[in-house]
Amino acid sequence: MREGWQQTTLGAVTTTAAPSKPTDDVTRYVGLEHIDPGSPRLTRWDSTSSYTSSSTPFRAGDVLFSKLRPYLRKVAVPHFEGRCTTEALVYRPTTERLSREYLGLLLQSREAIAHADRSSAGSRMPRTSTKIMATFPIALPPLDEQRRIVDLIDALDDTIAATERSTQRSAALLDGLRNLTPTGDEVTVGEVVEQIVNGITTSASDQASGTGAQAIIKASAVQAGQFSPHETKWAADEVYDERYYVREGDVLMTRINTPERVGQLARVESTPSRPLIRPDLVWRIDLRPDRILPDYFVHAFSGSSGRRRVSAAASGTSRSMQQISKGRFSRVALVLPSLPQQEAYVARCEAARRVLKEHETASAGLRVCRSNLLTALLSGEHEIPESYDELTKESAA
Repeated sequence: MREGWQQTTLGAVTTTAAPSKPTDDVTRYVGLEHIDPGSPRLTRWDSTSSYTSSSTPFRAGDVLFSKLRPYLRKVAVPHFEGRCTTEALVYRPTTERLSREYLGLLLQSREAIAHADRSSAGSRMPRTSTKIMATFPIALPPLDEQRRIVDLIDALDDTIAATERSTQRSAALLDGLRNLTPTGDEVTVGEVVEQIVNGITTSASDQASGTGAQAIIKASAVQAGQFSPHETKWAADEVYDERYYVREGDVLMTRINTPERVGQLARVESTPSRPLIRPDLVWRIDLRPDRILPDYFVHAFSGSSGRRRVSAAASGTSRSMQQISKGRFSRVALVLPSLPQQEAYVARCEAARRVLKEHETASAGLRVCRSNLLTALLSGEHEIPESYDELTKESAA
């Protein structure tokens, strides 16, 4: 360990706030749904007036660490006071040797998440605890170095935030273009579809019983007009009927999912690198090539306007899971312009989708960079020289 650094544990230098009945005047309530995975910045919250049960008070600069499903990486550092769900542990330092900002970085680190995840109890709703997290080992550098580390990561967070704002603008542009379908006849889905092919009911295999030669796609592989071939589960090493395998050019649709994700569509752009199997949750939709382009079909139903029409066809008594029948989907209305008009529409949407994908890739890359850099800085593996202070002063001037 470098000179000036001290080895300790989280429990030795922090305390956690205790839950209580709301009796104060704070108005902001933070639930786990308001904390974005991997992002320490809070941009959403609710009103405390909607919650009367016990909650945990927090101050500006405290660290909110989700003890429920810690692998989701829900850690936030609020810039305001409020109350939060009891599913979040609220940390603050107990020693002047640890700054609040540095504590936030420690709990955002992949090492802290891994420690919580390894020791979580419960199969369906795994949780960590204050007692377990208290044993998490940490290294404390001098306060000046804590400040430099925080400053550098803050600058990177600003870059990530700017990139994500560009991503949001690109997503809004794509949605707008998808909603601007050309004029044409109004038809039903059934008039442009040759057949809807079911997936197969099969169970995922664990890694030990499969070689990885083939896999079953998850429903999450099909969303927002994009097919993600890496969203898979292990499959047993057996041969299935050809119609269940994913092929280049396939139009796929989720027939059962949550209300937000049921009826999601995507086209497979290239041949998968290994055989992929469609589960019963995912249809293959074969379209009439003389009437409609696959990409037009996908884009038209991936915009917010098209999504509303598809969602309206879904049914189910459960708020968490709904499904679409072939009959109901076949009756969904669709504007059908000429093929040349479809081509022009697809070209506009594809250009916007490529820009969106570039921004998403850049954002993901920056997050990986942040994670790796944070690990190196918190471990003392890399030192930020004192000359960094002079550089920041010059930049501020």
